[in-house]
Amino acid sequence: MTYRSPAVKLEAALARIDRFRCQLTELKGKSMGSVRLWVARLMFCGSLVMFASSVAVAGDVGVKAAADSTASTVVYRDRDPAAMGYQARPGQKNKLRNAVRRTLQKDPQNVAALSQRAYWHAESGEIEAAQRDYEAAIAASADNPANRARVLWSRGWSHYGQGDVPGALADWSQAERLHGGHPFWVPYTYAVAYWTLGDRDRALAWYDVAVASRSAWGDEGGMKDLTRHWNDREKEQLLALFAAWQDSRSEATASAH
Repeated sequence: MTYRSPAVKLEAALARIDRFRCQLTELKGKSMGSVRLWVARLMFCGSLVMFASSVAVAGDVGVKAAADSTASTVVYRDRDPAAMGYQARPGQKNKLRNAVRRTLQKDPQNVAALSQRAYWHAESGEIEAAQRDYEAAIAASADNPANRARVLWSRGWSHYGQGDVPGALADWSQAERLHGGHPFWVPYTYAVAYWTLGDRDRALAWYDVAVASRSAWGDEGGMKDLTRHWNDREKEQLLALFAAWQDSRSEATASAH
């Protein structure tokens, strides 16, 4: 069965309500039985909206709740070509930037190059330029979910770097849904985001999932190797999270004896 978040279910229910509104204009001249049937269907659909709304509020605040039962039982190991950024080798940063520039000269709608340049703009504090490139990349990826996911994944990290963690989570959640499976980057990314927000329990729950999905996250050396390309602020947050996770594991072990 395909997973549909509460927010998606709510949108579907609201769409049904809109269809019923259109049908209302067609009821003039119909029999009373037809009217009663239409009203019954509308009441049923309304109940669906109320249910979906309550679930969305309780279980979906922009993203899937990290501490829910599904997060603790699912492992995230699916490959995701959308979760890729260009990394320059030592001393070759300008060469990489020039390569991206040349790509955009030849193909101004190249989604990967637009996303990368947007990320660099945001990293340099050129927020308006970053927004323009991300908007262009979103428009260029309208008919390609994989490309759209790539833009959202990249923009999520730009939001995070600017301190807009809720915005980052919103973009990452959409990228996850577009993937349709369990992409490898979700657990540790959400863990760091929630830790940055001060949501310790949710951050630790997601870090548990990260370790279950890839054991290297449970080893300090492995964790540092996996994030060697992260910037200093991101590494600082992750190290603090990792220390808290280790403490929580020690406490759990002690309480079990």
